[in-house]
Amino acid sequence: MAIALLTFLAYGVLTVSFVTQQFMASTSQLLTDPFLQLPTENSVRVVWFTEFEGDRHRVEYGGES
Repeated sequence: MAIALLTFLAYGVLTVSFVTQQFMASTSQLLTDPFLQLPTENSVRVVWFTEFEGDRHRVEYGGES
C-alpha cells in the first residue's frame, strides 16, 4: 500500500510539473510551484499560490479521450 501511495504521489508531482509549464506560458503567474499537501490513502491536495483570486479551483490530468 505504501508503494502505491508513493507511486501516486510521484505521478502527481510529474503531472503538476507539466501543468505548471502550461500555465506559466500564460499571462497569469504562479507565485509558487505547485506542491502536494495532506496525502491520504485515496487523495492528495495539489496547492499553489497565484497573483489573482481564481474562480476554477481544479487540476485536470490524464490523457484526452
